[in-house]
Amino acid sequence: MRKLLIFFFLVGLIISISFPALAQTEWTESVFSRGGFSLSFPADWENVVIPPDYPDPYLAALLLSPKEEGGFREQIGVSIEYSPYPKLEDFYHSVVKDINVVPGVNVLAEGKDTIDGTPAYWITYSWVVEMDEEQQNLQGLVYLFSKNYAYFRIICLAEKDNFDMVKETFEGVASSFSLKGGNQ
Repeated sequence: MRKLLIFFFLVGLIISISFPALAQTEWTESVFSRGGFSLSFPADWENVVIPPDYPDPYLAALLLSPKEEGGFREQIGVSIEYSPYPKLEDFYHSVVKDINVVPGVNVLAEGKDTIDGTPAYWITYSWVVEMDEEQQNLQGLVYLFSKNYAYFRIICLAEKDNFDMVKETFEGVASSFSLKGGNQ
């Protein structure tokens, strides 16, 4: 019995050392009235209030990681389009076409998933941008899906060097997406 207790203690210790963010991070849930959906995200992330007159009419949610001195803040945005795509595949191909038009963008991987019980596509991509006269290597993950005649994008962005550290957070936020109320 003692060996079993020691084993479980060591497994817990290894998990907490290997995945400190998972072991220590509390999550919270918010309902976004602009899109009628909810997301769960780390409690220390900022939920940016999108004003009604915001220049991007498609943006329904914006989450930012905690501020770090001089560092880039990881971000997750959710946009909604009510476009006349006949099917999800057409939306996906349109987004891939848009991504490939941006100079210097490299699509790294693509695949399929499920978000809120509906089929989804995902695309991982990278590119270099000039910010404050410095070049930054960024990596993104975008989920694409359709629910009730609306087309959603969950866009996750991080510095390329930090992407693997926050990818699980991005995946957790995306998998928490749920339409609320009469939008289902």
